[in-house]
Amino acid sequence: MIIQIMSNQNLSNKLILMTKVKISQLEYLLETQLRDPELVKNCLTSIRSTIFEWARNIQRKIKLLVGGSYMFGIDTIEADVDLMIVLNENDFDGMMKFIGTEKSICKDKKCPDQSLYCLLCKLDNVKNIQKVNTRIPLIELNYSNIDFDIALILLPTEIPNTPNWIEKVLEDEKNLAIGDRKILPLASYKANEFILEKIPKEDLRTKNFRFAIIAMKIWAKNSSIYGNKFGFLSGSILSIFISKIYLLYPNANLHVLLQRIFLTFLTWLGNFTNYFIKKCRLWVHSHYIQLTFIRT
Repeated sequence: MIIQIMSNQNLSNKLILMTKVKISQLEYLLETQLRDPELVKNCLTSIRSTIFEWARNIQRKIKLLVGGSYMFGIDTIEADVDLMIVLNENDFDGMMKFIGTEKSICKDKKCPDQSLYCLLCKLDNVKNIQKVNTRIPLIELNYSNIDFDIALILLPTEIPNTPNWIEKVLEDEKNLAIGDRKILPLASYKANEFILEKIPKEDLRTKNFRFAIIAMKIWAKNSSIYGNKFGFLSGSILSIFISKIYLLYPNANLHVLLQRIFLTFLTWLGNFTNYFIKKCRLWVHSHYIQLTFIRT
């Protein structure tokens, strides 16, 4: 009996050791997907200084935010870094100072005006810079082989000079009147801030949270279901979803956390599918009765 207990204990210890080895291997694989933090930091410093130089040139006060997964300390090799410039629309005389005119073309580090687009064009390590004039004006560029997206958010109201200025901006009816899509990046940034308030700082559990997001991103991309432009999973969706599961199982290791994420995802998806099927059946049944009544 004693021998059997000892053998069971040894088996349990072996299983625990094997689990730790597998977790360490998985963490190592996920760590290889991360960029050098110092490189990104230096690139951000250079781009920030250029943006504030542009703000001084046009004599405007701006708010500069770095959003996306970078807020969670997640900076994978293929991911881009999202920046947002927020300013009062009444203090801004057109898009020309942001993306320049039609003649503003970046070629051989030469650009004809003092727009932000041209200032960024002249940086040594910048390449493939493009301007996108849509509902949210955007400058896309590659700096030291890192992709950056710089969005311009124009607000009809003044930006409050308070710590909770984003909340006040999102609650203002005048700002909401310009359309949800134009202030959507601010809402996403605020959602990330809310998640960060719930996640413990700089401990193993935070590491598990970040690794879970990286693993799910890789899985979604490899499964061809990543990209919010096509209605698939995005970084924001995964962050919100995984933070919910993480808060339900805060003490789970990385393996268990990933299992719970997939299990919950399948459960929720199954419940939604059943609900949708029931609604469809009711709709078809009701319309069938109506059609039968009309025919008779």
